[in-house]
Amino acid sequence: MVYFWLLPAYIAWYYIIPKVAGGKLYSSLAARLAFIMFIIFSVPVGLHHQYADPGITNIYKAVHAFFTFMVAVPSLITAFTVAASLEYAGRQRGGNGLFGWWLKLPWGNYFFAYAIAGMIAFIFGGIILTKLSVTHLGYLGTFILLWVPRSSLPSWVYHYIS
Repeated sequence: MVYFWLLPAYIAWYYIIPKVAGGKLYSSLAARLAFIMFIIFSVPVGLHHQYADPGITNIYKAVHAFFTFMVAVPSLITAFTVAASLEYAGRQRGGNGLFGWWLKLPWGNYFFAYAIAGMIAFIFGGIILTKLSVTHLGYLGTFILLWVPRSSLPSWVYHYIS
């Protein structure tokens, strides 16, 4: 399961963050659905690193490509559910207006600020890697190295990426 590292983040986003923010989870049904979808769709996606392997049939690659892109669906459900939970918490704390609730969230709590920063990084990473996975560079499995500045790599790596 390639996305196994993401499970603790999902648990924190669904259980801990709404409590720390002073609210509750907006939709328990959406959270459960997203978690189940995440487990189902993320199990077979490891093959997307082997698309260039000639020994794997194109049908098998297409099935795995489908599941790889379907992992985005529970991530979007999570994003909207957690955003609604945060809005509820901000409004419970006295926030009003279109974005006034955002200012009422507990930004002084280091855990809350850290978790929100992680969510923002996850969003940008997901957008970038989804875009790169549909290009020919993603097909070759080099999409992760493209975003690493060459000067920051150890000298022995230059042999492999040059």
